[in-house]
Amino acid sequence: MDEGALVKVDLREDEPEDLVLYALYSGRKYPLAKVKAFLDHIQWVVQRSYA
Repeated sequence: MDEGALVKVDLREDEPEDLVLYALYSGRKYPLAKVKAFLDHIQWVVQRSYA
């Protein structure tokens, strides 16, 4: 650091914990199509990001 040189840092040993995400939609017995589409999209994004 004193020399101003870049140092490679290996972070593979410190992987983040699993992502836990909850979605609650209350008020109706069955969710609206747009709510289901939103939740499906969020699930797709998360799976793609953590694959």
